[in-house]
Amino acid sequence: MEKAFGKVESISGDIAEVLIQRGTMCGENCSSCGMCEKGKSKIKAKNTIGAKIGDNVVLSTTVSKGLKAAMLVYGVPVIILVVSTMLFLNAGFSEGKAVIFSLLIMAVWFLVVFAAEKAGLFKKHILAQITEIL
Repeated sequence: MEKAFGKVESISGDIAEVLIQRGTMCGENCSSCGMCEKGKSKIKAKNTIGAKIGDNVVLSTTVSKGLKAAMLVYGVPVIILVVSTMLFLNAGFSEGKAVIFSLLIMAVWFLVVFAAEKAGLFKKHILAQITEIL
């Protein structure tokens, strides 16, 4: 489990909005896990322990959630590139055309991931949890 520290800013039901300082939970520019943006970030976290506004808290998320995000951003495009290039080559395309078409398909994948991230689809599934009140 990865941890971050923050301060509860607001509460709505069992979801708290927490102001955190970016730590080591994600890469420098990765926003797919919902835990990092510029400097301090407000994120939503499950509040099952009853933290109140103003409380300093510890947030946790499982490493597997970060790995899923990394797989979507890094692993799937490589698989798309290799498989589509092989398919285009087997279909009789020249190497140049096969690579260009494969790169276009990979670009479409990135656009889909980007649109899904902007729509907040990843943040709904990758949500931190408040595990401790300091």
